[in-house]
Amino acid sequence: LKLQFLYLIDNTQVRTNNMPTSAALGLLALTGAACATHTIYGSQVHLALGKAQDELNVAWRSSSSASKNYVEYGATCDALTKRADGDSRKFTQDSSRTWYTHVATMEGLQPGAKYCYRVSAGNETYETTFRRQGAPYKHILYADLGATYAHALCDACTDSSERCDKAVCARAKNRSAGLISEVDTADLFFHGGDFGYDLGDWGGEIGDAFMMNIEQLAAHVPYMVSHGNHEVKHNNLPHYIERFRNIASNADVPLFHTKNGAATNTMYYSFDFGLVHYVIFASELWQKLDGMDRNVTRAKMITWLKADLAAANKRRDEFPWIVVTGHRAFYTSMTKAGVFPADVPMRKALEDVLFDNGVDIVLNGHVHTYERMYPVYDNKATHSTTDMKAPMYIVSGAAGCDEAAYPFRGQNPDWSAFRTNGYSYSRMTVYNATHIHWEQVETDPVAPARYGQVMDDAWFVQHNHGPFDRAAAPKGTPCPPGMCKTHDRYSDDLLARAGLPQGSGATAARLEAYAQEHGPAGYDALMGRLLEEVNKNATGAAYKWHMPK
Repeated sequence: LKLQFLYLIDNTQVRTNNMPTSAALGLLALTGAACATHTIYGSQVHLALGKAQDELNVAWRSSSSASKNYVEYGATCDALTKRADGDSRKFTQDSSRTWYTHVATMEGLQPGAKYCYRVSAGNETYETTFRRQGAPYKHILYADLGATYAHALCDACTDSSERCDKAVCARAKNRSAGLISEVDTADLFFHGGDFGYDLGDWGGEIGDAFMMNIEQLAAHVPYMVSHGNHEVKHNNLPHYIERFRNIASNADVPLFHTKNGAATNTMYYSFDFGLVHYVIFASELWQKLDGMDRNVTRAKMITWLKADLAAANKRRDEFPWIVVTGHRAFYTSMTKAGVFPADVPMRKALEDVLFDNGVDIVLNGHVHTYERMYPVYDNKATHSTTDMKAPMYIVSGAAGCDEAAYPFRGQNPDWSAFRTNGYSYSRMTVYNATHIHWEQVETDPVAPARYGQVMDDAWFVQHNHGPFDRAAAPKGTPCPPGMCKTHDRYSDDLLARAGLPQGSGATAARLEAYAQEHGPAGYDALMGRLLEEVNKNATGAAYKWHMPK
């Protein structure tokens, strides 16, 4: 028998997850907390870039509409001399509770200056450095980060508790690693969909916990977002739209309608930051999102996207790099076809658009792996990241989810430069108009000694930004020896305990041979035994498999 209780930590009520009865009752007795539901969990402060270059939009939540909602800010925490009034929007989509979101804009900020601010809903102050002057610019990028299994945040996050906020990460064994270590030097965080798992669960309490977890990042550094497939499920869509309505969208359709009303359309938009023009598109318009708001359609978005990219190409002297991001993956070696069937229409509709507009990087999530592709067009690649002739597609969907990725089967496709199925996040440092340093940082709990280490390290060099030439597009050549790499989180010892015979050759090749010899049923049985071995080491909760084989 297992129970779920709420208990008090730092005067905040938090729900346990799958706590054994004896432990839950003991904790209840120690704290004196009463069993309760639907609690308000913190102010959940987070920043986003404003419409103007001298603005930051700050968002928070409260249990009251209040007559006055505002943010105070200044050069130091002892001198909050400026004040910006905020708005108030009621959220009514959770069962048995009503709460409010607030957004205020801090204006007149000076590049490179440090600021301190405080929102009207609390007494805590937060510090931020506004738009550091001069390159390099550090952008931290990832997707698929939950409340539980949030291993990329810090090494104190666990599988069994949705709470991994500032107080928890203060107990991390290695505070110089994980996302928390990036705050002091990062210029931007970008989260490419799938939040919390899920924002609307437990009557919105999972959303509360997730937002408190990321506050240690997002209250100090702009936290820009795009939606994922989980945000269009059930009650998650109004949570996503309302919680992140501080995003300054420039979509042609300014509002998106949910059951909670109309708020900022963050399904697709673009912004400029640190020598990069970012474009966010709605991959879910090829899925369940299509038709949820009759004004936000696939055709309108594609028209807007083409216009935005055309305008961006006229400004490449100012923002030379173009990064386009949507949740679902255009390329992935987790399926032999190189793309999942549900995402084929999206790739057919957009790959030419991205190529013709000279997009440098296409960033995706959804697949819970990291995989960096060489410059690729129509399944054909060249194996150089200097003066690329096609976009580089990158999947970074491994920040933290309970759905573990399968072991890799077979060798890398010729377009796959590096792939891993362990937890990780991406660090993109933009040095100038021609050079980007790309690093993938390992945060997998199965390898604590490597937590925070860089597992993939590459330089992207482009002297000729602009639309790509079809005549010069990659023709497709076999991957040279040693250039298409795999890092599998499932050790040979773990696979052997699950029943994969030991032998020579790469693990991925041996798994493919096993599948051919034993058929789908035999391979499924092997994966079942492997999952059992993985869950023996899980800290209080169970993993499940993510993608179909």
